[in-house]
Amino acid sequence: MKKGALFTDNTGQQIIQEVTTDSYIDIFWYSIKDFFSWWYLEMPVRHLRRLQRLIVILNDQLSITLLISNFFLPWRRHKSFPGYFFGIVIKAIYIPVAIAGFLICTTLYFAFIIFWLLIPVALIFAITKTITT
Repeated sequence: MKKGALFTDNTGQQIIQEVTTDSYIDIFWYSIKDFFSWWYLEMPVRHLRRLQRLIVILNDQLSITLLISNFFLPWRRHKSFPGYFFGIVIKAIYIPVAIAGFLICTTLYFAFIIFWLLIPVALIFAITKTITT
């Protein structure tokens, strides 16, 4: 079996094949598909990673898990009745406030993710409603 170069024929001349380009409709549909792939697959994954990072940062900054695990320790390690009393009272006041702030921030970011997913659908709906009326 005789092997030859892929782009030459038996006489040694270079074969130039005709290149076909995509039509404008193919390019348009590819752009639409690529946009929705980016909008509904890549960006939600990125936003969920940011939400995970936000949860870690808020927990670290607000010290929620640390304060819950050390709830019955005295304030500033002062081992007397006022130290225990103020430690428990201050933590009992601070922990619900910190949890509320944590829940508000994570809920707002999650609502942003849902809003992000609904923007193209709402835009298409608004355009079709405007065209039909």
